[in-house]
Amino acid sequence: MAARTTKLEPRQQQQTQRTLILGMLVWFLDLLLLNALNSVACEWHWLTTTVGRMDVLQFVEIAVSLVALVLIGAMTYIPWRNWRSIQRKNPVQDKHALEHTEEDRGALLSFLAMGMNSFFFLFVIATLVLMVSFTACGQI
Repeated sequence: MAARTTKLEPRQQQQTQRTLILGMLVWFLDLLLLNALNSVACEWHWLTTTVGRMDVLQFVEIAVSLVALVLIGAMTYIPWRNWRSIQRKNPVQDKHALEHTEEDRGALLSFLAMGMNSFFFLFVIATLVLMVSFTACGQI
């Protein structure tokens, strides 16, 4: 029988592994879809009408980015919840919390998934700010 290298239950371990992959997938699909929307809209002049002061393309891009933010936020919360369940009762008073994270494979994977998904979350926010600030296709 193999030695157990984590304190996480198998279901929690599987959730953490899935969030690591799905967070990257959602970020990649968001990036791919936004790039495709810009290319198609500029080449074939789709979604270029304005509503108020914004293009319809910007509304669609904002909607896609908000969906991606919600999904990536959920993909960040699940490993955080699993990582917190491994930590001791008073993690604030535990001076060796990161050392305990390094010793436990499940905690390390949860910590890695949290970090990567947080990066993807910030990246989507940054692209969202740029989409709102600038218009596509050089339109004024």
